[in-house]
Amino acid sequence: MRALLFLLIKLALLVAGFVWLANHPGTVRIAWEGWQIDTTPALLIGGSFVLALIFYGLIWGFTALRAGPRAWARARRWKQREAGVTALTQGLLALSAGDAPAAKAAIKTVYQGLGDRPVALLLTAQAAMLTQDWPTARQAFTDLSQQPEGAFLGYRGLLSVERATGNDTAALEAARAAQALKPTAPAVLQARLDLAARAGDWADYRQALSLGGETLPADERRHRQAVAALADAKRHEAAGNPAAALVAVDDALASDKAFLPALLAKPRLLTAEGRAEEAQRFAEKHWAKHPHPGFLPYLLTAGDAIGRYRQAEKLL
Repeated sequence: MRALLFLLIKLALLVAGFVWLANHPGTVRIAWEGWQIDTTPALLIGGSFVLALIFYGLIWGFTALRAGPRAWARARRWKQREAGVTALTQGLLALSAGDAPAAKAAIKTVYQGLGDRPVALLLTAQAAMLTQDWPTARQAFTDLSQQPEGAFLGYRGLLSVERATGNDTAALEAARAAQALKPTAPAVLQARLDLAARAGDWADYRQALSLGGETLPADERRHRQAVAALADAKRHEAAGNPAAALVAVDDALASDKAFLPALLAKPRLLTAEGRAEEAQRFAEKHWAKHPHPGFLPYLLTAGDAIGRYRQAEKLL
């Protein structure tokens, strides 16, 4: 309303100006380079106004011609982007419903509208995983891992693909890369610990535990530490160094005093060190809570059958 009022005021002033000029006639003479023009003030002002309008129109038309293609391209890109967002939504809904064909049908439109973005790569990878198209999923997750904003999802996806295809070495590499980006991600931490233990890479196991171990429940963290210490004990024992192996077993039991493999290893190592009586006392101490057959060689030590029978009766 205010804009219309200002427009009417401007038109009224313009008309009033022309009326005033018409009521006050005069002559304007322009002489230039041998040319002479005689006219009235009203005609001169009106002509100047018309020329200004024509000049403004030419400038506007030239600007529109230059900007037109860019504006059309922007509008086209916007339309494609909207189509890409819609297709992405449809693809994600299809994934949640387990409809791989519908998800794959949306992928082309997503790429046309959004380009090679993380969401498009993620949709491609997840749709491929639904149909167990592992090469496509692996490539999409690899491309995703090269993009800063999608790197963690890319390595996390590669971890899933490699584990599904039984490639533990590549899975462990993907787990390392993923944990480097998010050290406390629970699923990645668990996967890396399990893969490192399976591969016997205890240095990698300890590194994973040091990076994200604080996020584990206290009991599980202590148990994981005991597992790593027992691995050291086995390495020292295999190298013929029972003394160092005993130290590592004690470290394992310090972390988890109920860790049965370490409890069974200690009397064996004590015996190897010539400390048979100490091994027997240790086995007797832990037999009540852990009546495992592995303790029996250190408990049934009598030289005759009757003696071993009496020792067994005592244990029972």
